[in-house]
Amino acid sequence: MTRPIQDPVLIAGVLRSGVRLLASILDGHPLLGSGPELPFMVTMARQWQEMRATLGENHARHYHLSPEDVRARFRASALEIVMPRALHAGKTRFVLHSFAASVSLEALAELFPQAKIILTLRDPRDVVRS
Repeated sequence: MTRPIQDPVLIAGVLRSGVRLLASILDGHPLLGSGPELPFMVTMARQWQEMRATLGENHARHYHLSPEDVRARFRASALEIVMPRALHAGKTRFVLHSFAASVSLEALAELFPQAKIILTLRDPRDVVRS
C-alpha cells in the first residue's frame, strides 16, 4: 500500500539565514527529500490565490469545480512536479526551500494546509557585517 503524498516542509527566510543549509540537513533524513530552489512553487501558490480571489464563485459555476477542488488540483499539480525527485530517493515528503516563499507564506499555507513551515531568521547586524 502506498502512502498518500504529504504536503511539503516549507523553509523560508531572508538571504544568508541558513535556508539552504537547513534544507540540506533535512535532506539527510530518510523521509525528507530536497532539491534546488523552486521559485515557481511560489508563483503557483500566488496564481491559485489570485484565481480564487478574482474568479471565486464564477469559476465554480462555469467550470463546475468548487474552490476546494481547484485548490486540491493546484496542490496535486505542484506536488506531481517535485515528488518524483523525492520518491526516486525513497523519500516520502518534499522539502521546499525558497527565499521568495517568505513573502508568500499565506498563499503557500493555504495551498498546502498540512505543510510544516520553518522560517529562518538572522540578526540584521550579522547580515551587515557579512
